Amino acid sequence: MDEVHAVAVFDGGLDNSADPPFFQSEEVTLAKADPDPDVVSHGTAVTAAATYGLMVPGSQLPQPVARLDHYRIHPPDHWPDELALVWILDEIERVAKEQDYAIINLSYGPDQAVEAGLEPHRWTHVLDRIAYERDVLFVVAAGNNGQESDQLELNRVQVPADGANVLSVGACDSPDGVRWSKAPYSAVGPGRPGARIQPTGVQFGGVLDEDPFLAMTADGYLASDEGTSFAAPLVTHALTGLAVRFGDHVTPALLRALAVHFAERHRHHRKRRNEFGYGRFPLTFDEVLDCEPGAVSLVYQDTIDRDEILAYEVPIPHGATGALTVTVTLAVTSPVELTQVTEYTRSSVELTLRPNAHRFTFTRTDPRGSEIAQLADTARVSELLAGGYRQSHEPAAAKGFSAYAKPEDLARDQGKWETLRTYRCKLQPDDVFDPRIDISYLARRAGALEVSSDPVDFALVISVTEDGSDDLYDRVVAAYPSLVAVPAPLARIKA
Repeated sequence: MDEVHAVAVFDGGLDNSADPPFFQSEEVTLAKADPDPDVVSHGTAVTAAATYGLMVPGSQLPQPVARLDHYRIHPPDHWPDELALVWILDEIERVAKEQDYAIINLSYGPDQAVEAGLEPHRWTHVLDRIAYERDVLFVVAAGNNGQESDQLELNRVQVPADGANVLSVGACDSPDGVRWSKAPYSAVGPGRPGARIQPTGVQFGGVLDEDPFLAMTADGYLASDEGTSFAAPLVTHALTGLAVRFGDHVTPALLRALAVHFAERHRHHRKRRNEFGYGRFPLTFDEVLDCEPGAVSLVYQDTIDRDEILAYEVPIPHGATGALTVTVTLAVTSPVELTQVTEYTRSSVELTLRPNAHRFTFTRTDPRGSEIAQLADTARVSELLAGGYRQSHEPAAAKGFSAYAKPEDLARDQGKWETLRTYRCKLQPDDVFDPRIDISYLARRAGALEVSSDPVDFALVISVTEDGSDDLYDRVVAAYPSLVAVPAPLARIKA
């Protein structure tokens, strides 16, 4: 990845007139009409948040981790609103195809809430398609309509934050601390099939009367403000650090998987997931990527073809003594189909945890169902086979391996066509021996399964903790010498 062109912001303009300037690059002017000072202030604050992260009064600005390019798209000349939005989207698509950005921040878009049962908005479909074709992650503000009518669903996330391949960001009322809630104005879910947990997550957007967001002005002062427009670039800033660390290996699926995997779950996340999505995103990933002694996290990235099954080791060495918690996040960048409302995503990557390589399922067709037996227990295996049972080809799947924080409608089909999924389960040491995760891929078109299709990229993040352990990480490194450590944070560039 070209470090100079890691991130782009499309917004209302950038005031970089300070001496010395706060930003490394000047704005790229796409809109030919004279800039609107109020919207330029918005664009400057968004760009500052994406460049420097959360700003604290009295503290020195950190050095940026990468260059950020600002594209001014407002005012969109003198066209009517509908045509103006078409022009803006066309410009975003053109730039995304011409440049090689890892991340594009959008705190600007149509003022339109998602409508249930309707085809995806053109903005949603185009961004999802670009994300798949160009390997770019769109980080999108969820919308500030959260206090509109819930009955009329006017408070739902605004397009294109309902995209299946984007990362949509709502706002919460605190950037840190244990107790935090949704900012009152932040739009809520659910999203559409393929990305029903929306917003994807939240980050601090400020609440004017309580704890406002401190937005940078052109002269370097901080002004009180609020909005998901500012929560999104904070996440962009954090993900930029990840993109630079992973370099040429960065993909949209990887960034989305890591963001969701390490999001802090709200204390009421099961009841109010439409407000928080998967949780509060980190302000930085530097700390979460440094594993504690009793924990380890592993990242797999790969491409899978139709009908292919791939297997990946879960890093649990022999000799565990404490209870084990396994958390898995899967992110897929999927092709999408505009004309399909309920079958919008065309790719399904299914995931199966097989915790013990020596335990197999034995089944028969009568009501007695199935049994699980250890191959080392030869007497039991012989008894089952003599009784008409058949041994499975693969080790038994984990029964307690279920989606974490999934809504009811997602549970009915196990969310197999969702592009983001998180799972969690508890395992006892005796239940684990050379565990693995199997990944398989199905594809559909017009709602029906299709035989041939393009491969899809995915990212798999696995975390394991062991109760009472202070050396799990070291044991994993010793047992799996082929693992490669995530690169350390790179030196920041000069502003």
